[in-house]
Amino acid sequence: QQQLAINQQQQQQQQSYWAPRSLREREAAVTTMQSTLSELGSMFQRLSGLVAEQAEMVTRIDADLDDAALHLDDAQAQLHRYYRSIRNNRGLIVKAFIVLIVVLLLWNAIG
Repeated sequence: QQQLAINQQQQQQQQSYWAPRSLREREAAVTTMQSTLSELGSMFQRLSGLVAEQAEMVTRIDADLDDAALHLDDAQAQLHRYYRSIRNNRGLIVKAFIVLIVVLLLWNAIG
């Protein structure tokens, strides 16, 4: 019984020695976890802000691409109209040169 009492006394001493230290370690671990979670939360908030900024930029780029596509379509239509007008004027220019050559030939024949 005496041995049992000594063992119990030693166990109580060990528990009293470890319990406060364990409690301090737990408090330190909890404090560390809280600060880590706080940092993580702020990082996610900054990341959320960056994602929101990028979303606005992507939306603007998409709108600008749509505008550019419309302008390209308009430019192509205008170039096609200009080509047709040049092609139609080509016949007029050829006719004018033929008339000029005929006038020059007649002028040389008369003069």
